[in-house]
Amino acid sequence: MSLSAQAVEQCRRDGFYFPVPVLSLDEAARYRRCLEAHEARSGGPLQGNWRHKTHLLFTWADELVHHPRILDAVESVLGPDTEKHIHAAKNYKCFQLHL
Repeated sequence: MSLSAQAVEQCRRDGFYFPVPVLSLDEAARYRRCLEAHEARSGGPLQGNWRHKTHLLFTWADELVHHPRILDAVESVLGPDTEKHIHAAKNYKCFQLHL
């Protein structure tokens, strides 16, 4: 899902843009179940180092951060070859997930 020109301009001006509806209710519920299953197994919410680079620890989190609609939205701001520009994105908070 590409962002509108107005959304891109707001992101460049403010350093962020939200909300960007990229997941269906079923997709969001699936990712939430994955997180809650881990929390049930580990006895609580993600803490400490488990909260950093979570996409390297859990396949479901990796799927989420590489979701095509999320990448399309990021590409709207950074342009093509998003992977090459990810280091330049430090001025933007491109992705934050609240479950």
